[in-house]
Amino acid sequence: MKKKSLRPGVVFWIFFGFVAAGGFARADESPSDAVVTFDARGAGLQPEYETQKSWGGRSPDGRMLRANNYFLELDGKPLPLVLGEIHPQRYPADYWEEAILAMQAAGLNGISIYVFWNQIEPRPGEFHFEGNNNILRFVELCAKHGMYVWLRVGPFCNAEILLGGLPPWLYGMPLTERSNNPLYLDLAGRYYARLGEQLKGLMWEQGGPVIGIQLENELGVAGVEWKRVFPQYVGDSGFTGLKGAAFTDHYRNLRKLAVAGGLRAPFYSCTGWGLGADKPVPWEEMMPTELGYMGGYYYFKNKDKNWLTLFDNTTHLLKPYWGKCPVGLSEIGTGLSLTPLALSKGLLPPEVSVCAALTRVGAMPTIFAGYYMFHGGSNPVDPTQGWAVKDVAQYPQINYDFQAPIGEFGDWRPSLFHLRPFNHFLVSYGAALARTAVVHPADPVVKCDADRLRAVVRMDGGTGFIFFNNYGCALDLAARSDMHFKVRTDGGTITVPRVVRLDIPGKAMGVLPIHLDLGGGARLLSATVQPVSRFECEGRVYHIFSRMDEMPCELVLDHAVKVESIGPDVSEADAVQPDGARVFSAKPGRAAALALRAPDGTPVMLVVLSQEDARNLAVFKRKEGTLLALSRHEVTSDGRNLRVVADTPRMEVSIFPPLEHVANAQPDGLFQKLSLSVPECGRKPAIEKFAPNKWVLKMPAQAFDGLDDLDLDISYAGQACRIFDIRSGLMVADQFNLGVPWRIGLKRFRSQLADKGLLIRAEPDKADVALPGVPEVVVGAPGAQKPAKSGPNAQLDTVGVFPQYSAEIPLN
Repeated sequence: MKKKSLRPGVVFWIFFGFVAAGGFARADESPSDAVVTFDARGAGLQPEYETQKSWGGRSPDGRMLRANNYFLELDGKPLPLVLGEIHPQRYPADYWEEAILAMQAAGLNGISIYVFWNQIEPRPGEFHFEGNNNILRFVELCAKHGMYVWLRVGPFCNAEILLGGLPPWLYGMPLTERSNNPLYLDLAGRYYARLGEQLKGLMWEQGGPVIGIQLENELGVAGVEWKRVFPQYVGDSGFTGLKGAAFTDHYRNLRKLAVAGGLRAPFYSCTGWGLGADKPVPWEEMMPTELGYMGGYYYFKNKDKNWLTLFDNTTHLLKPYWGKCPVGLSEIGTGLSLTPLALSKGLLPPEVSVCAALTRVGAMPTIFAGYYMFHGGSNPVDPTQGWAVKDVAQYPQINYDFQAPIGEFGDWRPSLFHLRPFNHFLVSYGAALARTAVVHPADPVVKCDADRLRAVVRMDGGTGFIFFNNYGCALDLAARSDMHFKVRTDGGTITVPRVVRLDIPGKAMGVLPIHLDLGGGARLLSATVQPVSRFECEGRVYHIFSRMDEMPCELVLDHAVKVESIGPDVSEADAVQPDGARVFSAKPGRAAALALRAPDGTPVMLVVLSQEDARNLAVFKRKEGTLLALSRHEVTSDGRNLRVVADTPRMEVSIFPPLEHVANAQPDGLFQKLSLSVPECGRKPAIEKFAPNKWVLKMPAQAFDGLDDLDLDISYAGQACRIFDIRSGLMVADQFNLGVPWRIGLKRFRSQLADKGLLIRAEPDKADVALPGVPEVVVGAPGAQKPAKSGPNAQLDTVGVFPQYSAEIPLN
């Protein structure tokens, strides 16, 4: 192949953003504060299996789960788990399947769920598994769509629900809750047994998707809010849990009860925050997990306390367990429970959840990442106590939206799209991450208010990943000019980048590969793009990369890799590298950037996507092979069809590999672009303005024909808004005012709308609203979508209805 100065190239990479127009720029000598150095000599984990030899299980078809002291395995290979939390008891059963498919489209490979005991056994010995309590059906749907399930069965869950999920009638029993009291254990065991009976056949060893079970939650940390049921003459909280050997015994007793009751899973876990020497976890039997919530720091504007922007491992609660047993992240916070703290402060930006995921995973020896919440919901009405919320003064009575990536009414939020490339990365490249050790830089950032780039590497020998973060949450971090990462390994020092000038914008964050195995003996020595997805198609190995913000895209290939073709927006550097490596600069696009031939003859394709395209990319694993769907709309797949939901009747989706049976498709790089069209809807509700703060909304049932949903945006002045079913006078939805329009989906209320309608009611301001437990936070008469009104007045300003259209594409 004839060498040219700046030539097109072909590498299959997905990269966030696009390349600087000037192509390659020789990097000048960088100042020392622009160089982040790591000493990763000898880095790498050494798994051993003796301690965890009792963990795991074999499915009826012979698939084997097991664990070592660092990670879980499936069939002898590391098993990365990316779980999203949803609570079936907080979401209408009619829409469970579409919720599961949406979470799968967001890049998750599993789902975690709380099960609330008090909703299942409202009175002693009276069990209800119908409706939203039909956990059997929910888990069956997860199995149908190939999603792992991690049950969180309590008995205590917290989750901002009534008594943390404990039945109120326990208060009248001669026992101490969350203790080793024989009566309490008998009652908890009876609940476990009935739940186990319901889920018979769905455990991993029975051929089901349940691979893990969390026992209890926040033992020794969160108390039971008995004052919620008995507001007079009851202390602030109930018993939080035991200490010492009794603490350990309680977890062991719960595990025995679970196994005896049929809740037998390959793995068990417990939450690890609040642990200490006086609360020893039985780590030989279960995996402790961590959390990370950034939302409160954003709202408080705590520039000096937001430790989640750092990789510094002094904040890791579970460090004493590293290397003893696997550790994980069960609650990477995507938002917050709605409280007066958020009044008029707007929605959390998507960077909050992405940063928390990046810094927690980057600085822990784990490939287990769970988000709380990933799908919002609505609190049920308790059969005996009415509103099932934990505290009616602190939280909305129904709303448990949590500002999750998927909202209370199933709407997709920006955080879903922002998290998706990182989710895909963990699923596709988690096995390469599994044996890497955490290595901090020579001069780590340890102060939250330091205006410096945060970074860490996870390395195994000469291979690994650089995690970097330039997002400070409440602190605006400056852009970084001409940055370099230098990683010293046993085989020499790796410098990233090689040739291009690496400027890192403020808010940029991501993962850079080092000596990434491309397949067939081919190596990507380094890159300034983030790996997103790896799959095989028609004998080729594909790697999708993403550009990050406005950063340049550099790809450095080992000299043993043959470059067969180069894309039109790829150029090769003139500079000769001492190791013979070839350095390419790419502009993001949907075509293959580089087509390679590995040393063993395997064809490898690299694609670099823009950041927007990487966020819009859904990756579906089918028995026929991997299918990519790229669209700014909501795209899900049930295996038979692609379903597209959009706020416009004109939709576009690009697919790879192309579908042969589809007509009128257009080429779009590697992809096949399909344009879809459905009839436009101009339906509007009938609105009766009963009072300035009370409007009645009606709409015929046929208004929903041909639509996925009708979304309602409510703009109002006041601290809260509530919606009532006029037939019964009962509230069906509520929200505290975030200062942005409240969006709800109407399809679940179609029968009420077609009958007497819904009453929308804005509630007046209170003079002062203080967040319980945080006396320094006081919000006085906050405004809504416009400047605050004086006095206690509340009014509805506008109501807008937005049709959500849908179309399907058959896959066969």
